[in-house]
Amino acid sequence: MSHTYSVPVLFVPETVVLPGMVVPVPLDDAAQATVDAAREALRELARSMPAESEPAAGESSAPAAAPKRDENADLVIWADDLRTEALNEVKNSFEEEQGITVAVQTVANEQLRQQFKDATQAGEGPDIIVAPHDWAGEFVQDGVITPVQLSEETLNSFSPEAAEATKYDGQTYGAPYAVETLVLYANNELTDVPEPSTVEELVEAGEAGGAENVLSLPVGEEGDAYHMQPFYTSGGGYLFGEDSEGNLDPSDVGVGQEGSISAAEKIVELGEQGVLKTSISNDNAISLFTDGNAAYLISGPWALADIRTAEVDFTMSQVPGFEGMDPAVPFAGVNAFFVASSGANQAFAQ
Repeated sequence: MSHTYSVPVLFVPETVVLPGMVVPVPLDDAAQATVDAAREALRELARSMPAESEPAAGESSAPAAAPKRDENADLVIWADDLRTEALNEVKNSFEEEQGITVAVQTVANEQLRQQFKDATQAGEGPDIIVAPHDWAGEFVQDGVITPVQLSEETLNSFSPEAAEATKYDGQTYGAPYAVETLVLYANNELTDVPEPSTVEELVEAGEAGGAENVLSLPVGEEGDAYHMQPFYTSGGGYLFGEDSEGNLDPSDVGVGQEGSISAAEKIVELGEQGVLKTSISNDNAISLFTDGNAAYLISGPWALADIRTAEVDFTMSQVPGFEGMDPAVPFAGVNAFFVASSGANQAFAQ
């Protein structure tokens, strides 16, 4: 729909200077000399200072190089430091069971995706990479992973969500091993309702407990769609619909539909009540809970270490939905083993 606007226009007979405009001002010789001297002083200062990207002595600004493949191992796996530690705990027993040698090599998480692609395309990568499922589409398009051969019995042993997450264009590309999602943590010392069944019950119990914050949920100045997803879905919102085969339908966008508007209205109410706050972000959401300044926290398994270190008496449960509305459905992340398309030992990898 087109709109017509009335715009006031002021005609003036001569040049005017409005706030914010930069206009040249003529200088006499003395003033110009002063300006030139100031400019040269600034240039000299800039030349004497190291560039912002220049590393300090003994440090390097370049990312760490990808590890060289261990040629003495039958099976080489790349993972980030957190998953490397977990894999090394079971590596020896796996080697004994399978009769092969395994090398688990660490790559920093922020470099893992790109270094795996580069090394695999060069024929120098690992046999397997441990990575989140949402990397699979990019890996398939770049030709760096290959479908895995899993029996129907094995596929059925996984949860439906995990099995589906590792598929791309109908083919299975990964063996899932863990599913992570958001949950509700309750500080048992700050609430008498550790497992509220509705958002409304959560708010009432949190306020009754007297905590500084009823709920610690990352919002920040720009919003946080990932952490808001449970409330968005409970209010009736969705991102994409599904086709007749259960696949996401990009032509059916839920944002702006009736359900998303209802969800937004409920979320706005939480903001007006002071339950959701822009002052709470990923930087402080967990610490507010561990410091005893929030009755509830919505976060994932990554919060557990801090909560346990702080010795919080906590209860963990499903994120509740709004009373009389849909269940809260957070996003799920699936971690999986993917087989490299140019790995030296694909038979062992499969």
